[in-house]
Amino acid sequence: MSAPGFGFSVNDVVLLAQVTRKVVHALKKEGATSEYQKATRDLESLQAVLETLIEFFNDSTISPGLRNAVQSQFAVAARSIALFNKKLQNKYGNSLDLLSTPSPHRKVMKSVNWTFSAAEDLAKFRVELGQQLETVKFLCILNNA
Repeated sequence: MSAPGFGFSVNDVVLLAQVTRKVVHALKKEGATSEYQKATRDLESLQAVLETLIEFFNDSTISPGLRNAVQSQFAVAARSIALFNKKLQNKYGNSLDLLSTPSPHRKVMKSVNWTFSAAEDLAKFRVELGQQLETVKFLCILNNA
């Protein structure tokens, strides 16, 4: 419903307020830069855990077939994490890394871009990774059956 004489609806004003709030958050010191840094640290930690689990299964007493299947799936997941982390670093790292010194304009643009697209990218990746790790869970269940 449009307000007479303005041409803007209440929904337009609400949407503009939401977008403005997101942009302001992205530009704050603890906004996009710290979210990016946390995401990359979390991905690196998860990759290290998977690599440790691969080594753990080397010493495990489970059957060689299951061991190979689980290690293979962990390796696939670790590669997926490494590739996704590299994608984030290539796309945002020059502007949002702790040691980066981008131009103010570039940092603003990358911060806003992070705020509006990275959450969706991370959600998609979580689903993909969850599916890969669900396969490991299924293999372990089969082994105990």
